[in-house]
Amino acid sequence: MIALKHYPLDMLRNEIRLITISGADNRSKSISCELEHVSLDEPPPYKALSYCWGNPHIKRIIQVNGHDVQVTENLEAALRELRCQGPICLWVDALCINQADFEERGRQVLRMGAIYANASETIAWLGSEADNSRLALDLIHILSRANVDGGDVDLSDNEEAMRPLYQPSVHGKFGDHRAALQLLYDRPYWRRIWIIQEIAFAPNVLICCGSQQESWENIAKATIMIPTAGGRSRISVVIRNFRNTAGMGPIITINTLRGLTQEAEGRHQYRSLLNVLTRSNNALATIPSDKIYGILAITKDAYNLVPAPDYKLSAEEVCRMTTKAIIRASQDLDIICYGRTQLCSNLPSWVPDWTKELLSTMIWDIAGDDLFNATGSSVGTEYIRTQHIGNFLNDGLVLEAQGFVFDVINGLSAVELSFK
Repeated sequence: MIALKHYPLDMLRNEIRLITISGADNRSKSISCELEHVSLDEPPPYKALSYCWGNPHIKRIIQVNGHDVQVTENLEAALRELRCQGPICLWVDALCINQADFEERGRQVLRMGAIYANASETIAWLGSEADNSRLALDLIHILSRANVDGGDVDLSDNEEAMRPLYQPSVHGKFGDHRAALQLLYDRPYWRRIWIIQEIAFAPNVLICCGSQQESWENIAKATIMIPTAGGRSRISVVIRNFRNTAGMGPIITINTLRGLTQEAEGRHQYRSLLNVLTRSNNALATIPSDKIYGILAITKDAYNLVPAPDYKLSAEEVCRMTTKAIIRASQDLDIICYGRTQLCSNLPSWVPDWTKELLSTMIWDIAGDDLFNATGSSVGTEYIRTQHIGNFLNDGLVLEAQGFVFDVINGLSAVELSFK
């Protein structure tokens, strides 16, 4: 077994790597592919793969340029399924980026937006078929065709398959569909930080779960419809018990950011780094600093704040440097109000730990930039309108800031961390 040999990319040619997988009618046949360099300025038609790496300790063998190479089980399953379509040209991060070269990884992170935007299609691999996932995608297809405003379903197509939605007496048959949909929402793919920008930039997204496929648009429509249908809808009997499905949150967030990115006329219309950090806070990353690096491409100010990802830095250093840059650029200290579920001894108290779930978020970072004036006083108004940058001392570890006495605290109580 040898490590995959990566030759340096020619940055003057704007090179990336692509793999071409040989087609195979026999599913048990070993996977064989060729890795080549192409210019992103004039690439051949290719598709981009969006997936979870999966358990890093469970490996499978594929052939790349005639050599045996280890990949994760989930990636091998995706490649095995996709090659059934015939030869296919793909961009896959684990193979097309030299993961052992920190400098190349940092440079490629900055180009991933362009890589997914230039792909003819992004294939979102949820994993192999399991837990009645076929039933889940069948229900998604049905729900995606519903009229949310009227609560009706168009019966013009597939009438027999959809008629049970109007018959409460037989709605029990959809119990298995609901359970399967819950499990589909719980798949780790939806919580992965990188899929936010991968789907946001992709002009076309195809959801694949084993051999079954569905469009991103249908996934988004069905997911958005579930909490909005209400009891007035005749299909409420089908989607009941989905009011608090946590798995829907990431899909709604991704779809919102995808819309903002696709509709923007330029990078200046993207959301701020702080805004997207807030929206994506619940996402997960194998490498903690990727909670920041993984969203840079879909923000308007990230490259001024974090010019280049540096995987040589610790996650604590990345959090501190990013927070410091945001404070200096915004000229205010609102960011220090983000709470942490636990104190980190390696982080100053004024630095949010972006690698973990935050206790609270700043509502105006999601809603917009307009602040309200709760004090109603001239002192409060003057303070709010004043820029607050503070002074950084002790090599940037200490933040010194001024303030004014607002009130006196006369008591404290415990915080229920599970309340959201």
